[in-house]
Amino acid sequence: MKGNRNGRVCCSAALVPLVIALGACQGDSLSLGEETAAQAAPDGSRCAASTTLVGTVVVNQASDLDALAGCEAIEGNLEIAQFAGADLRPLASLRSVAGDLNIGKTPSVAEFWTVLEGGWLESFEGLEALERVGALAIENVNAPDLRPLANLRHVNANATGSWRAGELVIERSHRLVDLSGLEKLQGVTSLHIVDNDALESLDGLSLPFRLEDINLGHNPRLSNLDALANVQFVDLLQIHTTGVRDLAALSGLGVAERIQVAYNPELVDMSALPLWGMLQALVVESNPKLDGTLVVPNRASVFVSGNAALDRVEVEELTATGDTWRGGGLDTRIVIGNNLGLSSIDLGGIERCAELVIGGNDSLTQLEIPALVGAVTLDVRLNRRLSTASLAGVQSLERRVSDNAD
Repeated sequence: MKGNRNGRVCCSAALVPLVIALGACQGDSLSLGEETAAQAAPDGSRCAASTTLVGTVVVNQASDLDALAGCEAIEGNLEIAQFAGADLRPLASLRSVAGDLNIGKTPSVAEFWTVLEGGWLESFEGLEALERVGALAIENVNAPDLRPLANLRHVNANATGSWRAGELVIERSHRLVDLSGLEKLQGVTSLHIVDNDALESLDGLSLPFRLEDINLGHNPRLSNLDALANVQFVDLLQIHTTGVRDLAALSGLGVAERIQVAYNPELVDMSALPLWGMLQALVVESNPKLDGTLVVPNRASVFVSGNAALDRVEVEELTATGDTWRGGGLDTRIVIGNNLGLSSIDLGGIERCAELVIGGNDSLTQLEIPALVGAVTLDVRLNRRLSTASLAGVQSLERRVSDNAD
């Protein structure tokens, strides 16, 4: 599930007493550490003949859950709809879902899907035995914590039958303050934590050093990102509409291709975020308290807009084997606009770019372009205090320079 998401939901479960020890299994075993007893399949259960179901299982009501009592494995997706009074305790024997476990998320097989106003599912009790899923999606739950999922050990990126193998998605979980209960979870390749009003911390997550994408959006109280400290490689990083004040937890990040940091009202400092030659795009938008100097790498496309307290944007010249990498290129776009307190821009070693747009920066007085020789599109307008004399020698195919100091 990439890009915009409609959200998902997870459930909890009641602890089942330890009654029997599991025997050794051939192949890949599901060892729970603290093992729980299998629940005998009652009359009417879909698992009366076999504890394994094959194919996608859709739950729309309580009777559908009751029919899963005694099931230990689902070789496919398990999609649980939002419905009033949901109780997951019939799933007490469930140990593995080979495909996606979607709790409250719109399933692939349903044409219509109800989203309950104000949330649903007061507890994840019933999922204590769950150890492995292909992907996990939780949406719109009222459960206060994820602790019944404490035995969940694997989100399996290599799962067969999972469309979104390796994904962990938690959206609109109204009472979660942190992610305690997921400490044993391994194998996450894609993390989406979105629209969780009460979430303050990612504590409880144990993430690998490499992920495909991280999306932390619309979690207004989220201020603690320490759980990201182990991440060194990510293709796409999005941090928007959160309560973070700095990005110190990401100081160990070694490689990222695209980064968006936007609409974070408390963010004051991005200096801990490292620079990388592989960074392709950086968006820093509408962080009103972000101040000081924003340093960006010289090979990335950059969009910096609406950061009212920002004083300076500076392009850093990365080096390799002692030689300076001359920055820019015909696929590089630089847009710096509507940063009301911005006084200085230094483009450093940028020699050429596809687009250079500098506009609406009311306090801008200094534009340093020591290496710039050409831009396919050059658009410098509405910087009321900026002299544009330094642009005279810059070649361009499309040129719009007006409404500046000169």
